[in-house]
Amino acid sequence: MWMNFISKISEVEEKYGDSVNSGVPNTVFSALMKKHNVWPNDEVMEDYKRFLSQVNGIDFNGFILYGISKKTNPDIIDEDVYDIFEMNIIWHEESSNNSYFFLGESGMSWYVYDTFDKVYKELDLPSGDLVNKYSTLDDFLESILKTALN
Repeated sequence: MWMNFISKISEVEEKYGDSVNSGVPNTVFSALMKKHNVWPNDEVMEDYKRFLSQVNGIDFNGFILYGISKKTNPDIIDEDVYDIFEMNIIWHEESSNNSYFFLGESGMSWYVYDTFDKVYKELDLPSGDLVNKYSTLDDFLESILKTALN
């Protein structure tokens, strides 16, 4: 499960005097969902909420999974976070990206939920070609985090 990889990343971060971000409280998340109605569907929102409740985004070894920044919600602890709402606004400036809900990126890939195919995808950056697809967020996160640790 992806939580095991979060624990391993936390161990690595601690060796360098750093730590993974703390999770987002459910009350903060609920308030943001009312304010930012951008989620492709309730299932994706609930799944990613489960991830964010454990860790508010990751920036590790060149792999980034978006979280919720203090800029979006002042109740968030001041941590280095790429804001999921802000990043989707940026990526959607290019109309060909509108079928994707962006969850993260690396130097080689975009990590998205495809709103038409209703699957999670790893896309080549910059071509946008399909690298892998996943039916669940758990499998998707596990693959990303495992790769980040290698």
